Amino acid sequence: MSKFIFKRVNDQITIENKAEYLTEFPAGIYNIGSTMNGIFFSQVNLISDEIIPVENSPTDEIINDINNFMSVETQNKYKEYGFVHKRGILMYGRGGTGKSTTITQVANNIVNRGGIVFFNAPPTLLAAVLPTIRQNNPNKIIGVIYEEFDEWLAGESAAMLSFLDGELQVNNIVFLGATNYISKIPERIKNRPSRFSKVIEITAPDINFRREFFKCKLKGDDLNRLDEFVTNTEGMVVDQLKDIIISVCCIGLSLSDAINKIKSMEKNGVGVDDYRESYQQGELKSFADKVKRIQKQENIATIVRTIGIEKDLPNDI
Repeated sequence: MSKFIFKRVNDQITIENKAEYLTEFPAGIYNIGSTMNGIFFSQVNLISDEIIPVENSPTDEIINDINNFMSVETQNKYKEYGFVHKRGILMYGRGGTGKSTTITQVANNIVNRGGIVFFNAPPTLLAAVLPTIRQNNPNKIIGVIYEEFDEWLAGESAAMLSFLDGELQVNNIVFLGATNYISKIPERIKNRPSRFSKVIEITAPDINFRREFFKCKLKGDDLNRLDEFVTNTEGMVVDQLKDIIISVCCIGLSLSDAINKIKSMEKNGVGVDDYRESYQQGELKSFADKVKRIQKQENIATIVRTIGIEKDLPNDI
């Protein structure tokens, strides 16, 4: 069995084949690139605004799910029952709901446990090196995270499915995907628990989240207007809540003007129409596909009956 040394040069790490050496891959968040000299890993710094933990939020659900998955007890149960220790979670929702912040929390959580995270790493390159990394780091948790998962899936579906289906037989791995366009994810991907154990919608924050958010963000006299901010921002996503604070507290707009600005953007189709249109088109496409399959089955059934052949028809043609 080959052994490898991981060589660090500035912020990049390369793999070198060395029969006599073995070093551990450092915990961190990485992307992957390639040159004529081979594959290299670049460290990534995920930056977000101040993270505000809120109990019973979708983000809280995802963090707790992954923490439970990474526990030694859960790992031992997977081993006892003979399953590959992998978990997939897909989150979706309109832009600005906080998916990127959730990604940052998940990635940092894995790294703080000594794990390795690959963020938006080209699936083909990752598939090529992941078995080697696992071979030399048998107990580390590995996170594989993709923003705009729908685009990555369309571009490199074969390599992506090899991760989701566990074809690489890599244990201790968490797969997290995020998309604004759930309708672009095929049914065979999003409705297969073996690929995504959970599919979670990240919605606009409820009143409890908004209260905690504004309580943490507002300063000085503005904090006295907490109830006013909370009450008048129902239905707004996190990105819009941030803009309300910037507009009112930093730039000096009135709260009503800041709210009307956001409503005007939505009315003109900025920020939500793409999501709604995608969702609606996905629903229509899904229904149309089902109709076509039924029609196709009925046509085949008619032919079978006509020529007098008795046999069971497939469930999905």
